[in-house]
Amino acid sequence: MPLPASPGRKISGIYATLLDLLQPESFAAGCSALASWNDDDRLAAMLLCQMHGIAPLLHTRFKASGISTRCAPEFIDYLATQYGACKSRARRISEIQQQLTQPFADDNRDLLLLKGCQLLSACYPDPALRPMADIDVLIRAENRPLLEAVTDRLGLRLYSETADGASYLTSAAMSGIEDA
Repeated sequence: MPLPASPGRKISGIYATLLDLLQPESFAAGCSALASWNDDDRLAAMLLCQMHGIAPLLHTRFKASGISTRCAPEFIDYLATQYGACKSRARRISEIQQQLTQPFADDNRDLLLLKGCQLLSACYPDPALRPMADIDVLIRAENRPLLEAVTDRLGLRLYSETADGASYLTSAAMSGIEDA
């Protein structure tokens, strides 16, 4: 979906404001710019936040600043909604991750968490700050039957498979794909 054209403001200016809002030393300047945005600017900013996964970070920045009620309440509400969605998703992914990894640990088999799941525990004080939609793992080829048994027990279904790996989705996600 193309970003909307905003009269008098370029996407690069909206990006610059979002970057200002992420940096403590330029946060006040970002808030000033945000206060002058029109509806198209706010919509473009919301799309950019979603594309780049920065809405949860911005939400916590505004919450900590105490000024979230003074500028662009629609944008601030959007950030809060995105933070809540990321928090719910992180909780669900954490539950699935535990159920996925425990059988490997119980059987003393290797399963390595990759990318977001690994970063969550190592780098983020609040798991909701890192938007996630999946769990990436690396296993030994001989452990594939255990992975298949665990994913089946969790209600995950094979979505695609290549020589390099496989993708599993929840039944709910699969029904959305099959209905499309």
